[in-house]
Amino acid sequence: MAGRGVARRGTHTQERKLEMEKVKLSILVMDFDLYPRNDVSASQVNALCDAIEMGDPIPPILADKKSKRIVDGFHRFKAYTKLKKETVEVVWKTYQNEGELFADAVRLNSTHGRPFDPYDRQRCVQRLLGYKIKPEAISEIVRIPLARIDEITRGFASTTSGTEVVVKHGLVASIGNRRLTKEQVKVNEAYSGMQPTFHVNQLIRLIESNLSPQTDTFSDAMDRLCELWKEAKAAVA
Repeated sequence: MAGRGVARRGTHTQERKLEMEKVKLSILVMDFDLYPRNDVSASQVNALCDAIEMGDPIPPILADKKSKRIVDGFHRFKAYTKLKKETVEVVWKTYQNEGELFADAVRLNSTHGRPFDPYDRQRCVQRLLGYKIKPEAISEIVRIPLARIDEITRGFASTTSGTEVVVKHGLVASIGNRRLTKEQVKVNEAYSGMQPTFHVNQLIRLIESNLSPQTDTFSDAMDRLCELWKEAKAAVA
């Protein structure tokens, strides 16, 4: 099957010839810097495993010919790995630069599979802007209206070293124009994205309804929370 041409449009207007080939799964590389989403969904991987075992048609993985990095097909790769498949069909594509490669990964992932969540979209816009891609092109790549690009960029912040990071929606008001420390960047990355009051109200409801965990771990965490809140209030008093 090697060398079979497949017509498909790339991130630029010209048509590129792609090559389909059956290869060893082990040569493919999952580069999460290239992946547009927060994580790989275990439920989607399991669903793909079922589809593969039932003989359903599965699109080939798309990968960069030079680096062997997966551009589109992280869930398929995980499913094939879980099923212990040794070889898979791959479509190879050649890219001129990293910006073009990442743009294609975003464009392909935005049109199928699990929808991007708000943080996914923000991260993609940030990275694409970093590659000097124009907002008009980003709108088409990420599949969002052009007016949303400006709105999304308001959720960016800088670190103490000057690096730009995407702020989770629930923390935008808290961070404001501050420069983030390394620890704050880690907290932002791990944060749920909900407003802080949401989490506080959840705890209140658990306690009021007598559904809070009766464990030493939970008790210690709540004691620590109360101590920290007293300290925070005293600092701004």
